[in-house]
Amino acid sequence: MTIDDLGNLGDAVSGLIAVVLGIIALLGSRSAWADWRARQQAEKELAEEQTKELRLNRERTMRGWMPGGTQVYGVQLVTEPAELSQAVDELKDGGPSDYVLLRVNESEAGNVNRAYSLRQMVVSQGYIAQAPSTAEYEALQRGRELTSG
Repeated sequence: MTIDDLGNLGDAVSGLIAVVLGIIALLGSRSAWADWRARQQAEKELAEEQTKELRLNRERTMRGWMPGGTQVYGVQLVTEPAELSQAVDELKDGGPSDYVLLRVNESEAGNVNRAYSLRQMVVSQGYIAQAPSTAEYEALQRGRELTSG
């Protein structure tokens, strides 16, 4: 055996040790990698759930509920001065009345557009309804997906 052979043997042994250490490092880091991926996945799922909850809450209050859902009221606009005066008189007394005076109160920046939209809905549909709970709206969405697919 020559010096060159011993040098080649040393190179081979050091290469083998490097490979073994690399495998050990890889196996050790796999569990850390899996833990990190699991945490990332859990955070992603939580963020998606929170986003879904926000979207459902916004949609259910913006779009409202459908007639036949929960507590639907048949209504009509009062625009005649005589009837408006009658409504004011009845509401002042505090007794039973067919009238309800409403003010849209959703934004501090103003509600003119939403109030207009409500008046248009009353004119066109003759109904207003209670907004659904988040669970009710989610069930409605799932039903729409099933029937439209």
